Amino acid sequence: MFEIKNIEVSYDTRIIEPSTLKFYPGEITTICGKSGAGKTSLLNIIAFCKEDHYKEMIYNGKPITKENKEDFRLHHIFYMKQNYDFIDGLTCLGHIELVSPQVNKKEIEDI
Repeated sequence: MFEIKNIEVSYDTRIIEPSTLKFYPGEITTICGKSGAGKTSLLNIIAFCKEDHYKEMIYNGKPITKENKEDFRLHHIFYMKQNYDFIDGLTCLGHIELVSPQVNKKEIEDI
């Protein structure tokens, strides 16, 4: 399980109320919301681009620290921005398969 504790994002107004998120193995999680709801902020937190907006991250019961976060990101996080046409001719699924060959293609196609 991957857990992010005490996420909170505010700019001129509070975007994400204090909350804790849990992601479980084998589950596919989607993040939906209107423009300005905090979707990109949340993804940036998960990808360690905004480290001042949460208290703690835990993976399989162990804290993710400055010392192990790069290893965690390399092996467990895949983040594709909205413009996924990085390699001409590849679809979004093609880009995912390129960096995560173990992905279940059928599950992705069903989404």
